[in-house]
Amino acid sequence: PVSVAKPITTPVEILFKPKPVYTDEARNLKLEGRVSLEVVFLASGSIRILRVLHGLGHGLDQAAETAAMQVRFRPATRAGAPVDTNATIYITFELT
Repeated sequence: PVSVAKPITTPVEILFKPKPVYTDEARNLKLEGRVSLEVVFLASGSIRILRVLHGLGHGLDQAAETAAMQVRFRPATRAGAPVDTNATIYITFELT
């Protein structure tokens, strides 16, 4: 019997994740929580946002999308070549 090796794959590696910017409205309401976004980490090194899975409203969903677009990462690879990867990312809003 001949065994076929599966291609070696590596996951997306997050290199930088910015702190999201609060809106004045959300800060005044003392809102905290997490926005979850469905995204595609593209092989080219950019991110495509597909949709908000769980939002907080009051401008924080848009702020989360802005922060997500600033995430820097090393793309996932399959057999040594970069590939697109679907994922859920979480942007946390905490008042300090």
